[in-house]
Amino acid sequence: MHTVSIARVMLLEHPKHEGNGLMDTGNLLAHLAWNFCAHPENIATKSLGFVLNQNEPARKALSEFLAGFNVAVSADLEFVGQDVSDEGSILDLVGRDSSKDLRLIIEGKFWAGLTANQPVNYLKLLGRSGVLLFVVPTVRMDSVWVEILQRAAAHKPIPMLDSKVLAAVTKNGQVLVVAGWSHLLGHIGAGLKDGHLANMAQLIGLCDCFEREGERKVISIPAAKSIDTLEKTLIHACPDKSPWNRYRRTGYVTFRRKGGAMTEVFKVDLVVKFQPWSKYIPTGVSEPVRQRLADYIEWRRRDWPFGTEGPYTFYVLSENRIPLPHHPTQRCQGHCYFTLDELRSGTLHPRIAKAVETV
Repeated sequence: MHTVSIARVMLLEHPKHEGNGLMDTGNLLAHLAWNFCAHPENIATKSLGFVLNQNEPARKALSEFLAGFNVAVSADLEFVGQDVSDEGSILDLVGRDSSKDLRLIIEGKFWAGLTANQPVNYLKLLGRSGVLLFVVPTVRMDSVWVEILQRAAAHKPIPMLDSKVLAAVTKNGQVLVVAGWSHLLGHIGAGLKDGHLANMAQLIGLCDCFEREGERKVISIPAAKSIDTLEKTLIHACPDKSPWNRYRRTGYVTFRRKGGAMTEVFKVDLVVKFQPWSKYIPTGVSEPVRQRLADYIEWRRRDWPFGTEGPYTFYVLSENRIPLPHHPTQRCQGHCYFTLDELRSGTLHPRIAKAVETV
């Protein structure tokens, strides 16, 4: 075995899901994280730190990965997980050089949102050429990237082009990076062998399981009054305050009509938060989506005005819809969650599923 992909095929099984939403997987690390850990991203980043500290080839691969953004990070960094800064922030994984200077912060996310300290307060911890790297599910990269650029606007980040990674350099010389778990771990693990390769395969299996666990969850939102607009614009907007700000990140969304019936499922392409009356759509949003948002906002101003307190969260939905011809029905209060498999199973009264983690 010479590559992570081969080890992954041999050591890992795709997770199976029982009716109650619990994960049944052949991957030991994923199994333990699912059953005993409320925040599996902590297990992922601690495991990544273990692999990096144990393997010089892994550290060199990470150094080469970051060199692609014109950043010289030593391959001799020492990595510490759950590091507490002087300000009290808990950093998922940090890399310090031989002088104990902080050179790299790695923040792992599956389906949780950014914390109040991310990324601005984290950037303050880094010196010039320091790197703040967010590792997220591939399907979340665009949404997380837009929010990072929005929050870090005062640092004037200048985006750098890359086909698989999103990156920007700030006015102070720090580098912001958003990468997918599979891309980063595949790059780091490509040169590992034997037991080290098996460890990486376990980590890849963990991340793969939790990525797909979030992707297959569907948030169901009551929208009897706005369903026609949703189907026409493929955009859903809600105030960034309770109860709407308790929505958890999922790969899909469905909307309940009067009586609780759901007729189709939409893939969530982008989630972005901003003030709709400011006419400012955040940096990082593609031009086609920007135009869709602008048209939606203009329609809302004319026919269904936004409130005036606080920002709104906009869900940009894919044009590819999954029909539910049997119209499954559930009269839950407010929003709730289902698995995609359950909604597509043909049952008329689908079971509510456990939500994915949020912090």
